[in-house]
Parts: sequence; C-alpha cells; structure tokens
Amino acid sequence: MRRETQTHYQEIIGRVIEHIHCHLSEELTLGRLSRVACLSPYHFHRVFQGMLGQTISDYVRQARLQQAAQQLIGSETPIARIALEAGYESHESFSRAFKTMTGVSPSVYRNNPFAIAALSIQPLQETGGIKMDVRIEQCPDRLVAFVRHTGAYYKIGSAFEKLGQWAQTKEELKGPHAEMLGIYYDDPEAVSEEELRSAACVTLPGEIAVEPPVEIGPLKGGEYAVATYVGPYSGLGDAWMRAFTEALPKTGRQPAPMNDPEAGPCFEKYVSDMSVTPEEELITEIWIPLAPAY
Repeated sequence: MRRETQTHYQEIIGRVIEHIHCHLSEELTLGRLSRVACLSPYHFHRVFQGMLGQTISDYVRQARLQQAAQQLIGSETPIARIALEAGYESHESFSRAFKTMTGVSPSVYRNNPFAIAALSIQPLQETGGIKMDVRIEQCPDRLVAFVRHTGAYYKIGSAFEKLGQWAQTKEELKGPHAEMLGIYYDDPEAVSEEELRSAACVTLPGEIAVEPPVEIGPLKGGEYAVATYVGPYSGLGDAWMRAFTEALPKTGRQPAPMNDPEAGPCFEKYVSDMSVTPEEELITEIWIPLAPAY
C-alpha cells in the first residue's frame, strides 16, 4: 500500500478506535462506525479488517474485555455487573469469553492480575506480501449464461460444474469471447452465509438456447477497479480483502454500494485455464464496481 494511502487509512481507523473506546457501553453497530469513518459500511469493514487483521465485532469485543479486566483489578464491582456492562447477558458467558482471551477466569484474574499477561489490542498493521496491480476499466453491458448458487461463496464450485457441463456442448462458446465469471451479489458481513447469492457465469456472443439449471440474462456494466491476483483459488478470500484495502485506494475512488441498481455487481474473471495452469500461476481478476467520481 502506498505510504500516503496507509497514513490516510490509519487516520480513519484511529478515529474509529477512539470512538469505540469512548463509547464501549453503547451499541457500536457497523452503520454507526462507518459513519464515523465517513466510508460506506461495505468499504469500511474491509478496510478495518485489512488494517487490523480482525473484524469490527471482534475488536469491539476485545476492547470491552480489556475494559472489564481493568475493572476487575481497579474496583470491587461485582463480576456479574462487570459482565453486563461488557455486553454479556450472563456471568457464565462472560467468564467463558474472558477465559478464552486470558487463559483464566475473571475471579482468578482479579485475585492475581500481575501474574497474567495483560489483554492487548492489536496495533494497526501494514499489509505485506505480493503487491496487487490495479487499473480502472469501463465494462460494457453483456449477455451471460449462468447457474445460480445460494450459500457459502466457497461452495460455488458445484454451480461451475453444472455450467461447464452445459457449455462444453456449445460450439459457439469455444472461443476467447466466452469468459468465465463468478458474480457475488451480497456482502458476507451483512448477509448470513446460507443466504448469500452468487452465480457461475459465461459471457455469450449473442442469444443462445439454454435449459435448466442454466439461465440467460444481462450483466450490467459500468466503471470498475480491476485488481489482478495470481495464485490458487483458495487464496481468493484474502485477495478480495487486499483488493479493497490495498488496490482500490490507489485509484482514489470509492466502491459502489452493494446492490446499487445503477452499478454492476462484484465479480471474478478467471483468466487462466485451470486444466493446464499450475494453481500457483492461476490469474484471476477481481472487478469492483465504482461509485461515480465527483
């Protein structure tokens, strides 16, 4: 990530962290914290996780447990009350969470705090690893054949198998114009895993006869940031995070909100033929729709 971009995001996340620690007893929702950051919820939670290596909810939980640890050794407040103030409905659930974080129960911590490593909040971190190339590209409206998938994104392979079996029978899909795409419609931080919507797609040169489970329909185009990832498909989850926290800021643009009717969806373009390409050399393009530039 460029130094100026890193500094900009550190300032944003620093402001959010200060807000979190000043309002630990209040409800700290993604919407509220994204407003503090002046970023869309969709963009903000990816920046936060990319910078700190943990989700917003995990960070808030850890901060509340840190505050509870301070209360345990700095006051005589009953543990049950500290548990409630930390957002836990019962002494038991608080004790389990506290022990997971520290290795000991709240009562043991209260009686011997100096023998136990203090809770710590993970500092801001700079992403490492291979840098991602990024460009801005205008994507035209296209016609695609697709197979729907509902559920965890990593299980979309079954939809691609069905699409591939159908596509192999079509002579008109054996040229370079037939691009394989994976479209992802929902934010996995906002939609439960079993309800996530995606689709395995192949672009079409024109109208073509299809039969279930294959469908045909338009893919809306628009202006996109395109980040290139090289490596196995198992690393695409991390690649998406890097695309948002490292590649996208290089463009100086903001992503379009999820399900924006004026923008196309997020999608992956599988550039390499996986049947002949070693998995460490597979090229995948990550396409992120952009909000209008003002």
